[in-house]
Amino acid sequence: MTVVHGGQQVSNATYPDKFRRKLQKSFTDRGIKFVFGDYIDNFPSQEELKTTGAVTTRNGQKIDADLVVQSTGPVPATGM
Repeated sequence: MTVVHGGQQVSNATYPDKFRRKLQKSFTDRGIKFVFGDYIDNFPSQEELKTTGAVTTRNGQKIDADLVVQSTGPVPATGM
């Protein structure tokens, strides 16, 4: 699994850096890869993905993929 994330660390700055580093290590220890500071702008259909077998990030990095799941996290309710 590869996660493409626009930020420079896992999650967002709401959480302390120490927690974010620990979370990333937990994921990488399980074989999950990260691409930071990048985005996927054009999400292929399942049919397109069968043909190409990859997605390309905004910065031109090609990532082999069988399945692409577009997701964004919620905005934390920190003003309470």
